[in-house]
Amino acid sequence: DRVVLVNPHEEAVASFFDGHVTVVDAAARLADPLPDGLNDPLFLSPDAGAVELAEHVCDAYGRGDTDYFEKVRHSGSEVEITPSDADASDRDVVIVDDIVATGSTMSEAVSHLDSDGARRVFAACVHPLLVRNARTKLERAGIERIVGTDTVERDVSVVSVAPAVAAAVETVTQ
Repeated sequence: DRVVLVNPHEEAVASFFDGHVTVVDAAARLADPLPDGLNDPLFLSPDAGAVELAEHVCDAYGRGDTDYFEKVRHSGSEVEITPSDADASDRDVVIVDDIVATGSTMSEAVSHLDSDGARRVFAACVHPLLVRNARTKLERAGIERIVGTDTVERDVSVVSVAPAVAAAVETVTQ
């Protein structure tokens, strides 16, 4: 009779359920496992649709800038990314997204960041699907660390969404 959705890719999915639906945002929790001393951090989302997630992680981290890439998806695994206006030179960059499936979008983003002179690149995602060779693809692209929540259990699932889900359930029951 109650559903709690954690950062659904499309909020419209909530309309598929009968009964009370609560959508919770666990993105800010992704700031916790990031290194404390990021150099002039830049939080980037791979497209305009995820910029709010990047803003939440940036706010929780406590400092940095946010921006996003322009993305055109040609197929399930082929994407074209246009760099953001933000200067990544000698900065630590955190690419934030809701889902990392194949790693194609983030890998493409990293290649632009490398050519822009980014110092280090991290990946943060709410749902780390990491299908097929996604993990290897991201590591080969130059991502230093991938952090995700435990909505999908992977070895990168270092952030628990339990507090966010518990708060939502508690609010509904009151």
